[in-house]
Parts: sequence; C-alpha cells; structure tokens
Amino acid sequence: MQTQPSVAPRLRSLYLYLTHECNQRCAHCWINPKVEGRYQGRRPGLADYQRFIDTALPMGLDYLKLTGGEPLLRDEVGPLITFARSRGVDVHVESNAMLVTAEHAEFFKRNDVQMSVSLDASTAAVHDRRRGLPGAFERTLRALGLLTEAGVPLTIVTSVSRSNLEEIPPILDLLATVKRKSPLNFKINPIVPMGRAVKMGRRGETLTPPELLDLARFVTDELSPRYRRHGISITLQLEIAYFSIDSLLHGGGRGGLGHCGFLSLLSILADGSITFCGLGYAKPELVMGNVCDDYDLPTLWAEHPLLTDVRRYVHGELEGVCGECLFHPVCLGGCRAVALAAGGSLAASPVWCQSLYDAGLFPPSRLRNQETYAAAPAPPSSLVGAARA
Repeated sequence: MQTQPSVAPRLRSLYLYLTHECNQRCAHCWINPKVEGRYQGRRPGLADYQRFIDTALPMGLDYLKLTGGEPLLRDEVGPLITFARSRGVDVHVESNAMLVTAEHAEFFKRNDVQMSVSLDASTAAVHDRRRGLPGAFERTLRALGLLTEAGVPLTIVTSVSRSNLEEIPPILDLLATVKRKSPLNFKINPIVPMGRAVKMGRRGETLTPPELLDLARFVTDELSPRYRRHGISITLQLEIAYFSIDSLLHGGGRGGLGHCGFLSLLSILADGSITFCGLGYAKPELVMGNVCDDYDLPTLWAEHPLLTDVRRYVHGELEGVCGECLFHPVCLGGCRAVALAAGGSLAASPVWCQSLYDAGLFPPSRLRNQETYAAAPAPPSSLVGAARA
C-alpha cells in the first residue's frame, strides 16, 4: 500500500464555474444550471477572481479553465483571460459556443486561448433535441467556423448515450470537412448517471460495460487511425481497464490515463465557493470557503481535511476494484467527483471500473488475485456495430 505524500502537491489548476446559468437545457448535464437570467445568488467580482489567481501563482498555478453553466454569459470572461495571460497562466474555455462572435474568436486566438465546444450530433434534429433548444446546432456550427478560421485550438466534446452513439462517425465526418488553421481534438464523454443524467440512467439510456468495451475497441482500432489522416485526434474519456495494453501504448484512452484532478486542482463555483469541482453544487459538504470572504489559501491547500483525506484515499485507501487493480498507481482512481456522486464515497472506485468488474469483464491480468476472478468475454454491442455500418 502506498502512503500519503508528506507535502501537498502543487496547485496547478483552477476551474472557475463563472455562472450557474445556461442558455441550453441539456438532459445529461451533471451541473444542472438554472435557465439564463434565473440565478439570484451571490456572485464574485473580477477583483475576487484576480486576488485568488495572484494568491495561487506562487503555489504553482499555470492553468485556468473558465466554465459554467455557459461562461460567455458573464462579462468577466474577457478581463479574466487578459489578466491570467498577463500572469503567464494558460486559459481554456468550455462553452456551447452559441454566443461566440468573430470578435470573440480573434480575441481568443490573440490570447492563445484553447476552447472546448459541445457538439452532440451531426444533425440539428438530434443535437437540438439533446440540448433542449431549437437552433442550437446551427449556432454552434457557425461558431466553429469562426473559431477554426481564426485558428483557435479546439476540442469538440460529444456526450454519448444510446440516443446518439451512432452519431460519432457522422460527427467526425462533419469535422473532417471543416477548414481550420489549428489543431482539432475530438473527445467522447460517456454520460455518467449524475445530475440531470440520473433520470437517463434510470431509463436505461446510459451505456453498459459491454457497450463501452466495444466503443473503446471501435475508437482505438477503427476511428483513431481513420481520422488521424484528417488531422483529428480522438480521446475517449474512459478508465484504463477498457483499453488493451497495445492501444494504451499507442495513445488510446488518453482521457483515462490522467490521475485524479483533485491532487492539483481547486474550483470556484458561481457564488464564490471554494471546492473540488462543480459537484460542490450538489454536495455542499465539499465547500471549503469563499473567495468573497477571508481565506488563507496556502493553509487551506496544505491542511484542509477534505484535501488531506482525498490525497490519502487515492494513494492507497480506495475501495472496490481499485484495491485489486495493478494499474491503480497510474490512474489513482480517476475522477473523485464521479466516485462520490455515483459510488457514494470519495474513496469509491470509479463507476465504470466497478461496473466492469461486477459484470465479470475486468481484465484478469490487471488484478492482483487473478485466480479468484473469472472473467467472461465481452459480447459485441449491436449499437456500435450499427454505427460502423
């Protein structure tokens, strides 16, 4: 068993959930923001954010993500980007891009901003239905044109359930036709039953372990080589257990290789709450202070019980299959927000790994006690099979 590090890690990343409002109503959103114009809570000012960034810089801060809700609903986005870049901090903006203008695109390019843009389908009929807003598809496509023409590095994010699994190849075909002056990454996020998506899980709309295994094979064996020729890299956000050793060595499943972000991350919610991530909206016990009030950030980062506990958990006290997995020192249990929301504990195994183990499909060679675990072959998924056709 590994032991807890003697000192706190660097505080490298800061996520700002700038608003708890959104101009879309996605059925799968784990944040569950309010309709645009309906949020009445406390809001930090630009000076509050700037003070926090300056305090975090000596602690190792070099990455800032602006997200929401929809961050472009806040006027502070531009000044925050300018301020962060003046301090040498890299900036990433997560958005549905419906509000992006040519001026935004040029500003982002000028400040070396990277963007993640949500796109759930290759047609308006499917995308707009999932996003809860007629016209969303056309507005997002228009923004993609502006951003790629300006040369802003982009990650296109598709949140996948059964209703749009077959859309993955058509989305990639669509992206392959987009003229661009910058790198393009395509990220596939299987929807986890948390937030609004809890209802999707109850209806059986989220993917099962066998379907996810088949999706991982489809992405690494077929899609990645095919679209690499078009300059598109693909990331499937799944844990290591879903990928073959060969595909991991060649870049497959890169999203699942990163260890828990809690080890180098803090987040600020729309009301100024200092917490792990957006899960703080649903789990107020994860809140550790507020940027609008007095706080001692170095002491909080080094000594707060929530942070010291999670560091201890991921380095040697995770529950479930993580305690048996030989790859635990590599991934450190993945996303702790998902573990808490879906597994009920900050020490729980990742939901996808545990469900794979419970289904008898976890790779036996990656377990410490292989002889006690009988794995069954993964049945093919007709859903992904149909997507190949």
